Amino acid sequence: MTCYDLHVIAIGYGLLLSLSLAALRRMVKSRERGQQITEFAVALAILCVFFIPLVDLGIVPIRYFIAQATVESFARKLALTENITQAFKLLDDPELSGSLAQIGGMQVKSKGLALHAVSHKDAGKTFKMDKPKSMPEVWLPAGSNCPCQYMLVLSVQADIWPLVSFGIGGKKIPGLNAPFEVSIDMPVNWENLSRNPVTGGYFLNE
Repeated sequence: MTCYDLHVIAIGYGLLLSLSLAALRRMVKSRERGQQITEFAVALAILCVFFIPLVDLGIVPIRYFIAQATVESFARKLALTENITQAFKLLDDPELSGSLAQIGGMQVKSKGLALHAVSHKDAGKTFKMDKPKSMPEVWLPAGSNCPCQYMLVLSVQADIWPLVSFGIGGKKIPGLNAPFEVSIDMPVNWENLSRNPVTGGYFLNE
């Protein structure tokens, strides 16, 4: 075997060693990359299983309190109308539903309005008027059941959806992948207890 042959063999072994080391490095990097992907998948799973439900459960009460304040503001607006008929007409205005929709995740299902008369003369005695001009004379400010406190109650039934919805084995869980059904009843004082100078009737019954 000549020196030239030994030189060629040495070069061959060196090249083989270099290729082996390069393959080994690629294998290590591939494993590291695979480990990073695995770690990312675990972190993503933890995010989906724990963090997103916590966000959903936190956003629902926030939306509820904002909706409650919105309903209260609109109820006060209704209570400042001249007569009860105007208040009932204003209930059909899209302003309330639009304001609630702007919160995000709010879907109004129904709205209701009623004027409650609470007798101070006969404790515990009340009357509910859920349509205009139906208040009995005994419950009017000069009636036999008075003095009374008059409360206008605005009721809103709505669905509050979570921020992010995801399936859980096909089951519907409110706050996670289904809405919370809420009912907001907001009582405010009816302000106008005076009479109509033209008709002589009380504005709260006109």
